[in-house]
Amino acid sequence: MSLKTLQNAMSGIEAAERRFNTTSNNVANLRSEGFRPSRATNSEVESGGVKVSISQAGAEAQQSGTLESGTNLVKETTESTLAVNAYRANMASARTAADVSGVTVSIGSVQE
Repeated sequence: MSLKTLQNAMSGIEAAERRFNTTSNNVANLRSEGFRPSRATNSEVESGGVKVSISQAGAEAQQSGTLESGTNLVKETTESTLAVNAYRANMASARTAADVSGVTVSIGSVQE
């Protein structure tokens, strides 16, 4: 593993954090009149790593199972679970890459 592996893992951590923050914002505003939920979409960067695009939900936000704002709690729960799992997986990769590379890094952990 190389420093590039560590950089890729760190971009995954940042992407997971943005995804989790987006779904947290959706849930926090679920009763806000006029609020439209956002979606975080990950895409691979050609040179390695992940980038995140944030977009507002469109017509799909008005499906059944949604609240006034168009926020679907089932979808948000799934999104937040996926984000936490992606964060954990990338943290494990970052720690392994750092250990193998002999790099000293200070990275936190997710509490259960």
